[in-house]
Amino acid sequence: MLVERHPLNVLASWIELDYVRDVAEAAAFAGYAQQHWGVDPPRPSDPRLVHQVFEYAVLACALRDAAAKHDEWLVVTHEQVAAIRATLERFPEALAPGV
Repeated sequence: MLVERHPLNVLASWIELDYVRDVAEAAAFAGYAQQHWGVDPPRPSDPRLVHQVFEYAVLACALRDAAAKHDEWLVVTHEQVAAIRATLERFPEALAPGV
């Protein structure tokens, strides 16, 4: 199962956690984006948010590319999972015993 989160939710978390600061990771994302889509990475002088958006985009696009090659993968949004969970918590009898 691939659970996708809204980009703004991901970026808000990354900003709070100060994520995207590893030089080796950034180089790997840049290489992947260049090789697969011909996209250049942000300049080192660009704001951190630009780098965070770039890395999110590379991850999200790579996951979607992978999911497109795997029909057996279930792709859902975080909101869908939360709605299912809330429904099951409110109506536990909806879940068959033993499941």
